[in-house]
Amino acid sequence: MRDHDFRIRRRELTQKMGSDQRFLAVSREWFAESVRHRYSYNFDWLGLPAIQYPQDTVFLQELIWSSKPDLIIETGVARGGSLLLSASMMVLLDLEKQKVVDLANSANSARVVGVEIALSDENREAIANHMLSPYIALVDGSSTASESLDKIRQIISHNSSTNPMVILDSNHSHNHVFAELNSYSELVSVGGFIVVMDTAIEQLDSEFHDSNRWGKGDNPMTAVLQFVDENPNFTIDETLTEKLMISVAPQGVLRRTS
Repeated sequence: MRDHDFRIRRRELTQKMGSDQRFLAVSREWFAESVRHRYSYNFDWLGLPAIQYPQDTVFLQELIWSSKPDLIIETGVARGGSLLLSASMMVLLDLEKQKVVDLANSANSARVVGVEIALSDENREAIANHMLSPYIALVDGSSTASESLDKIRQIISHNSSTNPMVILDSNHSHNHVFAELNSYSELVSVGGFIVVMDTAIEQLDSEFHDSNRWGKGDNPMTAVLQFVDENPNFTIDETLTEKLMISVAPQGVLRRTS
């Protein structure tokens, strides 16, 4: 089968799979049970815990490779594995462009920004000691604080970045994610992407919610829906996520169209 025909066939299979109500129900049931067991805590990326589902790491790899951002901004660092995923992809993009990858010199090589309000010393040290650390810049503070945003704009300016990608994975309340979307959308160019993680909270039963911080009707999904309703220059793009069946980010990929 030629590559063109293979891709057409794969698209047909994806559409059929997405309309299979039994498969959808089984996937949602499996996902709920996986949350109960903290399944996403079990996986590393290049040595550090990523706290992501394997399906979502593959999806992020596909999105980064196809959209080719020149900077990735992540809110929420946790234990650093997701930053390493982004950094490793940026190394590969640099190699594809035949750029010299100098992991011994951090002065001009940072391609990933991690924003974290409470990064532990242990996790900070683990990131700093990793071979990919020169590709990573850390911003301490709330992702919505003006000081944090100013530092990110300085990094964008320093790197002459024209195509940043944003991944939102910090506080999951509606108000916080909505504020992030309004702030970080200004940094994204036409054709660029914002990925909002944990929109799946809206689909989970109340036993899986954090009643003090987020839950049904108050989560990243509700923030996304309000944001795209009020911002017609962004649209939900499910071309990569609809095939996953298991994901924390259904309807969480926003593409800037104008």
